[in-house]
Parts: sequence; C-alpha cells; structure tokens
Amino acid sequence: MSSILCIETSSRNCSVSISEKKKLLAFFEEIEEGYCHNEKLHVLIDRVIKKCKYDFGMINAVAVGLGPGSYTGLRIGSASSKGISFSLDIPVIGVGTHETLLRGFMRNQNKMLNFDIYFTVIDSRIGEVYISKYDSLGNEKIKPMACVVKEFPFLRHIKNKRVCFVGNGLQKIKDFLGSQKNVRYYEMLPSSQYMNEIAYGKFLKNDFIDSAYFEPLYMKQFIPS
Repeated sequence: MSSILCIETSSRNCSVSISEKKKLLAFFEEIEEGYCHNEKLHVLIDRVIKKCKYDFGMINAVAVGLGPGSYTGLRIGSASSKGISFSLDIPVIGVGTHETLLRGFMRNQNKMLNFDIYFTVIDSRIGEVYISKYDSLGNEKIKPMACVVKEFPFLRHIKNKRVCFVGNGLQKIKDFLGSQKNVRYYEMLPSSQYMNEIAYGKFLKNDFIDSAYFEPLYMKQFIPS
C-alpha cells in the first residue's frame, strides 16, 4: 500500500487529505483569516481518516507542505507531521508549497495554458511576497524566495513574454505592474488536494526528509503580532 496523509498549512487555509497512490480519497479544508490551524488541524486529520474508513495504522507516510509561507502555519504543520511520523513509525515527505500551487493550477486548467512564464506567489508581510518562477513546461527557473514587490525586477522578467501569476497576495503584483496585456492572474491557495501526485512520486523514490530535524522554509524570523 501507499496511503499518504497530506498536510498543507502554509497559508490561511488549513488543509488535509489522504491519497492512495495518485488517487485522492478524502479531502477537508477550512479557510479563516485568523489562522486557526492549531485548533483545526487535528480535527481535519480525524475527519479524513474517518472519511476513508481508515485507522491510523493504515497510513504509510505523511507529506507536509514545506513553505515558504506563514511562520505559524508552517510550524504547526511540521510539528504535527513529526508527531505522526514518530507515533506511527512512518516517513515524512516534504513538498514545496510553490510546487503544490503550480500543480494545482495545472490540474484546475486541465493543462498548462499558453504562457511563457509562470510565477507562483504566496502572500507575506506588507509589500512583500514569496515568489518562484517556472518556464512554459513547469521547470523551476527561480527557487522560492522572499522579495519586496517594488524591488523585484518584474518588468525585466515579463518583457515580451506571456506571463501568468498564480497564488495569493496577487493584488500587490497588480498594483505594482498596473495594466499589462501580456499578464494574467489566477488567485488560489496552496492545498493538500494537489499534493498527492508529488508525494506519491517521492514515496516511490524513498525521497524522505529527516523527521526529527527537518525545518520548513521559514525564510523570515517570526514577528509576534
């Protein structure tokens, strides 16, 4: 068997799913501006387990979104995946949040649309985003990074290109770029329902992360609100 519990908590949505090989079996997600992940995550895990009529002993691996994204959300997701890994003696699979975003976009659109460049965007602090860049085939060209929107050379990257921005916090990009005929925006959140194919591919390759010592892609220090 290859039953994988997928957890994605890097944004304002708290998202959990279970897949068998590449097939999505069950999925639950709650979206709240107040980042209620600490209260909701284990409730959602219990729901997907019951939905599949599983018990925890039937889970073969846990996949977790590594970010970058919300510091608190990533901390909660990683801590939960570590606890599940130790209690069930199963491996942890790390899945980049930007890779999940792009995979979700591809799935929702059935295929990659006719763009030369894809930017995946995760909202961050005021005036900032986490961003990565992919070519027309979905190959990563810029690894996820934190940037100030006004300081990133978007105009150089998008010149004479058909460009698609995918993610959340896109209004910051729109406000900076203004009207651009060659640019399109697809607002969406990273979700565990898009992790299954990525996680299964890594499971087959035994591409696991150290369940005791791995850290998400925090990129920034935590600043209490």
